[in-house]
This record gives sequence, structure tokens and C-alpha cells, in this order.
Amino acid sequence: MRLIHFTDLHLQTSQMHAVRAICDKECPDLVAITGDIMLFSSEKAAAEQMPLVQRFLEELQRDFPVAFCSGNHEYYSRDHAFGPLSLFCADGQSKRLTRAGVTVQVTSFPFDPTFAALPDVLAVEKQNMGFAHKRIWLHHEPPLRSATGWNGDSYQGNPILPMLLKQETPDYLLCGHIHDAPFSGGRTSEAMHGVMCCNPGATEGQFEFAEQPPYILIDLKSDDVVWHGPVFSVAKP
Repeated sequence: MRLIHFTDLHLQTSQMHAVRAICDKECPDLVAITGDIMLFSSEKAAAEQMPLVQRFLEELQRDFPVAFCSGNHEYYSRDHAFGPLSLFCADGQSKRLTRAGVTVQVTSFPFDPTFAALPDVLAVEKQNMGFAHKRIWLHHEPPLRSATGWNGDSYQGNPILPMLLKQETPDYLLCGHIHDAPFSGGRTSEAMHGVMCCNPGATEGQFEFAEQPPYILIDLKSDDVVWHGPVFSVAKP
């Protein structure tokens, strides 16, 4: 079972088209997008962006199971909420999927700067929990003190997540938010309390010319994690 992970597309039309082309090429069993498809500072008002993003996600869902969690750009546009998203798994949901003999439990955490949503979503996961070879969490922010949240100057991320990862021990945490992590000396993947945290990063603001977004491919049977993106690096933290 193969999973492909994108994040922080920020309404870049060329990259949104590229996501589809990459998925057609890689043929993943599950597509995960960890928030910030929208761009809060865009000239397009949030009310205009919402239908574009919803259509992008649901057209992708026609051919691939799509798991999506909202990011801060969706959160701060919440006055113009999405309609019901017809996706495999979206904010506040926990679903199981079986492909190629591997069953995964996928749980999507909405962005919430107050952290109030975390216990509610954990309760939903427990209610829907069944047998699964792997448990996968989607959360826009990385856990604090993870190199997947290193921006070149400091560690950024959710301060509650490290404790939750230690207590709940999912197999994977798929995140984003810190665009620079792969390019500023951070990491695209790193284990924390035995949980593999993954952030493919984003080229918005870093490589405006890049038409293809970075992404991570995960083989959920062998646990191979491979990052694909432009090469740029500085000293690690």
C-alpha cells in the first residue's frame, strides 16, 4: 500500500495541476494533503477560493481516496466554510482503508490554534477504531521540537503533539506548515517517540518557479519513506 503526501499548495494553480499528474504517474492507494491549499493573502477572496479548493479535492477523490486536514489558511477563512467534503477522510473524521493486504486507520485533525479540537478527534478515532496495520494522523502543524518543524532559525510546531504522540503512539504523523523544513537544514521525516513524522515542505515563498510541489511517498508495508523535491540544503540544526 502506497501513500503520497502533499502540503501547503497555497492556491498555486500549476502545482494543483501537477498534483493530479503526479498521482496519475505514481498511482498511490491513498493521497494525503495536510492543509493550506488556500492562500489567505490572495487577491481572490476566501468565498471565491473555497469552491476552487473543494472542486480540486473532489475531482482528485474520483480516482484516489483523499485524506485532507485543514491548515491555518483554511481556519482563518472559516467564515466561508467548505460545504460537506465528499472525501475519504476530512477534518474530525477517522476512517479505515484496506489496499494490497494492508489496513490503515486514518484520522484527520482540523487546524485549531486553541488545541481544543484534539481531544474530540481522539475520541472519534477511538469510536471508529478497528483492526489496522498502521495508524496515520493528519495534522497541519508538526510537533514542536521536531526537525520537520525547523525553519532555519528555530523549531516551530504544536507544543501539545509531542505528549500526544508519546501517549497514543500512531505509526505516522503527516504534517506541513513549515515550508522551509526540507530546505533550511530541517528534515522531511523524523521519528519522535517512535512515531514517524513527515513534512514534504512547500516551494511557495522558497522556489516560486517550481511548478511541481515536493511530495513524500510512503510504502506502508515496508515503511520506506522517500521525499521528492528540489535540491537545496544548508547546515542541519
